[in-house]
Amino acid sequence: MLENYILDHHDVVPEPDYSKWEQWMETADLILATTDNGVIRIKTLFLGVDQNFLGSGPPLLFETMTYLTDDFEEETQRLKVEFRGLECWRWSTWEEADTGHWKVAKKMFRRLDHFRGPLADVIKYMRIDTPTS
Repeated sequence: MLENYILDHHDVVPEPDYSKWEQWMETADLILATTDNGVIRIKTLFLGVDQNFLGSGPPLLFETMTYLTDDFEEETQRLKVEFRGLECWRWSTWEEADTGHWKVAKKMFRRLDHFRGPLADVIKYMRIDTPTS
């Protein structure tokens, strides 16, 4: 049986009553952080359900996903270039998810510095952050 959780501020709390959990999930702000540099968007949110399907270790309740922004995705399609390397990470606690979000953002944004050719020109034009060296 799936275990459901809610947040009490930043603390994860099991919620065995499904209707209470469902009501909380419908009204809660589940987004921990969103970072967007014009090319890549990183979003971390609370899932409310344990995603640790292996059953060993702590529950995985937060998820960080990377996406291409809509404008950049259109440009990769126009240039007929497949952008690879978008990933997903899962975390057990708010603190891990918060720290992980910023590490993922740094990692993903640095990857953009290694592109060459027409895609590099698009990235340089669309980026709104300052590339790190």
